[in-house]
This record gives sequence, structure tokens and C-alpha cells, in this order.
Amino acid sequence: MSELMLPSNFVAAVRRNLPLLSQDETITEDLDLTAAGLDSLAMVNLLMEVEDEFAVTIPDDKLNGAVFSTPKALWSTISELQSTRVE
Repeated sequence: MSELMLPSNFVAAVRRNLPLLSQDETITEDLDLTAAGLDSLAMVNLLMEVEDEFAVTIPDDKLNGAVFSTPKALWSTISELQSTRVE
């Protein structure tokens, strides 16, 4: 397991929404977010946080368990949306 090389604000948003993850546990790219406490309410909260923080809108067709399965999957989606955004 490798430690995420992601913006600290992304990691902080993920951590805030994982009630079962202790503060001393490292968030890894393959962390099972559901096992760490990401339930449907926390998923909505995380969605709103990352959309606001990274100025993206995750389309409905991407709002599924696969995108929210791991930090890597969620960050990949955010990165993809940022790269296709028209400025």
C-alpha cells in the first residue's frame, strides 16, 4: 500500500468523512472507503466538499460505488473532470 500523493485538502476532506478511521491511520490509495465508514450520508457530504474545493461537478452517471470505492478512484474522477474543464 502506498501513501497518497494528493493535495492535502483532498486527503483532509476524505478523512473528515470517514468516522471509522482513526486519526493515526494513514489514508492509502486503495483504502476501502466503505469499510472506513463512508455511508450514503458521508458520501453526499464528501461529494459536496470535493465539488466545491476542486470546482468540478461530478455528473450523475459517475455517482456510483466504484467512484467512491477508494481515494484513488475518487481522485482519478476529479482529475479527469478538471482536465476536461473548459476555462
